[in-house]
Amino acid sequence: MSLPLVSVITPTYNHAAYIQECLRSALDQSVNDIEILVVDDGSTDGTPDLARELNDPRVRVFAERNRGIARLGETYNLALSESRGEFVAILEGDDKWYAKKLERQLVDFQNPGVVLSAGRFHVIDETGRVVSQEPRSVTTVDQRENRPVGRAGSAMLHHDILTFAFPVTVMMRKSALLQIGGFRQSHGLPLVDYPTILAMSLQGEWRFHATPLAVWRRHSASTTLSKLPKILDGVYACAMDFWRRNHDRLPMEPEEQAHILRHWQYFFLQRCIINGRWRESEGNYQEAAAWYRVPLTYPATKFRTRSALRVAAYLAERGKRTDGVFRAIRRGDWRKEMYTSLGDPLVSKDESPSDYAYRSPL
Repeated sequence: MSLPLVSVITPTYNHAAYIQECLRSALDQSVNDIEILVVDDGSTDGTPDLARELNDPRVRVFAERNRGIARLGETYNLALSESRGEFVAILEGDDKWYAKKLERQLVDFQNPGVVLSAGRFHVIDETGRVVSQEPRSVTTVDQRENRPVGRAGSAMLHHDILTFAFPVTVMMRKSALLQIGGFRQSHGLPLVDYPTILAMSLQGEWRFHATPLAVWRRHSASTTLSKLPKILDGVYACAMDFWRRNHDRLPMEPEEQAHILRHWQYFFLQRCIINGRWRESEGNYQEAAAWYRVPLTYPATKFRTRSALRVAAYLAERGKRTDGVFRAIRRGDWRKEMYTSLGDPLVSKDESPSDYAYRSPL
C-alpha cells in the first residue's frame, strides 16, 4: 500500500555547513514518499549548490533573491504553492530529523480529525552536543491534543508556554493549512510558526510525541539567539490579536483570561527591572529611572512593587544605587534573570522604555 506524499519545506539562508546533513536526514527517513522543497533566501555561501549536489530527484531547489527574515512568510508560502503532498512538514536548513520521524507521525493522521502532529526534540550546540530536550513546559493532554478544538491555542497565549509545537517536529494536513491561508507572519515578528500554529489550533485535533522526533541546532546565527527580545514583543502582539479575533472560539474561562493578561504584565515588569538595573550598573541612572517608571502604568503591578519602583526611580534620578530596594521585594540576581534557560537574552540594548508602555490588549 502506497503512503500519502509528504512535502518537506526547507527554508535556508547560509546553511552550507549543515544543509547536506539536514537533507540526508529527510532522504533517509523510513518513509520514501516525500518531496523536499528547498527555498534559499539568497545565500552567499553556496547553500543551493550543496543541496543540488545530493542529486536526488526528491529534492527541488528554489534559489531566490534575498527577502530577509521580515518576509519569511513569503519564503514558506512559495514552497507551499509548489508542494504536491497531502501533508506538509517543516525542516529548516540547519536542523535534522530522527530516522522514523515521518513514519511515526503519519499514523496520527489516520484519524481524519487530526490536522497537526508535533513532539519533543533535542537541542544541540555548534559542536553537536545535546544541551537539552524540549519543550520543557508542562502541558496537559487536552492542551497537547487540542481537545476541545482551540484548547492548544488558548494554552499558547500563556507567556510561559507560547508553544509546544516547534517547527522542527511539526507535520500538518495541507488542506487545513490552506484553509487558514497558508503560513502566516505577523508584522514585526521574524518567524512564521507562532501565528501559523495558533491559527491551526482552530482547525482540528493535534497529536504529540513524547519521544524526541528531531534535532534543533543552536548556533551564533540562530534567530532566537540574536532576536529574542524582538520575538517576544511580536509574539505578545500576535497573541493579543489572536485573542481579540477569536476569544469566542477559545475554550477559556474568564479566570484563565485574567491570568494570561496579569502574567504577561508581570513578565514585562521583570524585563523593565532588568533593563533598569543593567543601565544602572553602567552608570546610566537617568535611563534606569525611566525603565523603573514604566511598570507603574501596568494595572497588574502590585502595591508593594509599585511603591518600590517609585523609590527606585527616585534614587536613580539622583544617581544612587537601588540594590536595597529590589532586595526588599525579593528580586533575584538580575544578571541571571536576563537570560532564558537556554541562554537567550530577554532584553536588548536596542530597546527603549516606550517599547514597554502599557497598551490595553482588548
